[in-house]
Amino acid sequence: MALQFCAPLMRSRHVLTGSARPPTSPRPPRGRDDGYALVIEQVAAAAPDGELSFYRTLSGAEIDLLVSQGHRRIAIEVKACSSPQIERGFWCALDDVQPDQAWVASPVREPFPLKRGVTVAPPAIICRALT
Repeated sequence: MALQFCAPLMRSRHVLTGSARPPTSPRPPRGRDDGYALVIEQVAAAAPDGELSFYRTLSGAEIDLLVSQGHRRIAIEVKACSSPQIERGFWCALDDVQPDQAWVASPVREPFPLKRGVTVAPPAIICRALT
């Protein structure tokens, strides 16, 4: 099994989007910084007692955002389009992590089921589910 890496995220937008990004925070794909940071900010505000982290393996399996609230673990993948294409690495990471809930944060009007219990929804609805 490949080495797994799960690192905590800082709760400051400056750290997430600034040039002084710590080596343990995720680096979203180019052009996604603002939307990615905005989703993290919204989730952090909705789950102030939650621990925020990301998950990545050497083989490329990754989850953009993991929220741990007590014994509950929620996986969130962040996508910029309203018809998100989910990579194989996300599905592999879900198998590894086995979260209680899995979401894809996307600019859609209404939530809809994807597959394997994953729901595509706007960040506001995901945040309501965290409270």
